[in-house]
Amino acid sequence: MQPFIENPVDPDRMNLSWNWERGGAHDSQIVLDDWARLDEFIDRLPDPQKDPDLAALVPVAERAHAEDRYLLFSFWNLFFERPWMLRGMENTLTDFYLEEENVIRLNDAMCAQYCRYIDCAARLLEPDGFFSSDDLGHQTSPMMSPEIFHRLIYPYCVRVARSVHNHQMHFWLHICGDNTLLLPDLISAGVDMFHPVQKHTMDEAAVAREFGGRIGFLAGNGIVAGTPLENVDAFLDEAMIYGTTHRNAAARVGGGRPERVARLDGLQ
Repeated sequence: MQPFIENPVDPDRMNLSWNWERGGAHDSQIVLDDWARLDEFIDRLPDPQKDPDLAALVPVAERAHAEDRYLLFSFWNLFFERPWMLRGMENTLTDFYLEEENVIRLNDAMCAQYCRYIDCAARLLEPDGFFSSDDLGHQTSPMMSPEIFHRLIYPYCVRVARSVHNHQMHFWLHICGDNTLLLPDLISAGVDMFHPVQKHTMDEAAVAREFGGRIGFLAGNGIVAGTPLENVDAFLDEAMIYGTTHRNAAARVGGGRPERVARLDGLQ
């Protein structure tokens, strides 16, 4: 079960003192058109303790726990997708080279906000994992060099992973495109489950050989139209058998309800 909220760095909910153009392409809307506005932007980030959307997930979480389901707390966009939704794609890609200090300030503020929400969700919902996204890749490589990723994005992935793991949760991350070159850093940062190993961009067999055992893979990105129902039934049947086997093994290790740390081994 995956209770979801909108990204907690949401300018539409921050009562900012300026207006911005909301039309046009998704990656061309520019909220932070001037870095001089960054101080106000940071000051007005919402308080998770007062977020009604987060509180509204409590009954969902209670139902999941009552049914002994695996629960994923989720919001999309981390340290690449969210910035280009605030600065526009063109600005974001040039900011890596021209505005490194401001990139660091923005990422640091967003990271603190994400960790506050993760901590609050952990207390309210007691989830088993945190699932987010950062589409870092295009069809043949990451959108930035591994060096830029390591310097300007990786440290914040580490902090998010630490916050997630402090609550004995798993860190699930969706990243479209070819991110083979970033996998060593993602593993080092603490990502537990990588999704989707995108077909025709990443070599799933080579990735499994090189990185299997160090990170889990949720391959695929949904059931496509035309898939025979018998294939869907076979997949669900096998998933239930696999999941039950590992859940029972974890229960024997943890005693009673499987411990989240024990389940981490079953995900690899």
